[in-house]
Amino acid sequence: MAPTYSQSLTTFVSGTLDERRPEVINNVWTSTDMLAWVSAHRKPQQGGKKVFINLEYGKNTSITKGLGRGGKIPLVQDEIITQCWYDWTSYGGGVIRYRDDDLENSGKYEIFNMTEAYINNMMNTFKETLEQDVIGTEATGTSQFCGLQALVEDLDGSAADTTPPASTKTIGNLARATFPWFTNWGRNMTGKDPSLWLTYYMREQVNNVRTWTGKDPEAILTHYVARDLYEDEVQETLRTMDVQLGDVGIRTVEWKGIPFISSPYMTQTRMYFMGANTVELIYEPRMWFKATDWKEPTQQPFDYAKQYVVKGQFTIKHPRGCSVLYNINN
Repeated sequence: MAPTYSQSLTTFVSGTLDERRPEVINNVWTSTDMLAWVSAHRKPQQGGKKVFINLEYGKNTSITKGLGRGGKIPLVQDEIITQCWYDWTSYGGGVIRYRDDDLENSGKYEIFNMTEAYINNMMNTFKETLEQDVIGTEATGTSQFCGLQALVEDLDGSAADTTPPASTKTIGNLARATFPWFTNWGRNMTGKDPSLWLTYYMREQVNNVRTWTGKDPEAILTHYVARDLYEDEVQETLRTMDVQLGDVGIRTVEWKGIPFISSPYMTQTRMYFMGANTVELIYEPRMWFKATDWKEPTQQPFDYAKQYVVKGQFTIKHPRGCSVLYNINN
């Protein structure tokens, strides 16, 4: 029996959309500077009930000074490795082709153009949702990705201090009050005149990151309002630079060779100084923008729905390599 019009159309649209799957992923994760930066820190994890990250935190206590003839080196195996873990979370989105649309949009290319518009709209919504979440305030990540504003807390303390800043949060199933080495640095600029103090504290945040990573921050994440405040208050025009974020090249402004990555969803009073290899977007490769076949919803004959699922988690593994400057211009 020859296939029906609807069956032929579904086969055509499905095949074309499947070919577009890499484009769907790229369009979402490279559509803004912030998402391109997040995408450059993606890492796959296949399987597992949780997202587990091994952490090295201790020191080898067998190092012996003044070792002379017949001297002994203690044989100890220190506990230097622990784990933090995060819950997986999934996002879903879909499009639907109504039977009347199939009939009224004559020709398979016409209906494909309409379906493509639905896909593009879904991608734009995914983009907005994911960018808002990865820089949001979610700490546990059970219903959405953990957010930068939770993973890197507003804490007042410098790497030059003798004690780390106090924290009451639990991140990655580690209570930071119990494990202070899993805490970031930061500085509160409340009441500080940016024209006098902004450069000073920006330099302090760079030093915080350099102390614990050995390098300057790889990026300053902020809102363009905070970024432009530097130019306005310090009267120094920021220079532009080309930055390679994974497979994506962007052009942005920089300070001391560190690129600013801005987002309109970021708060306007913070700058996050992010060291290399401090955060990761863990994703399940078998469920990364995985699409269903076209299917008829129950009691909706000849309507066809297609859905996409994204499973992963945004994590931090080295908070000491991050520092936040907050309450700028307050």
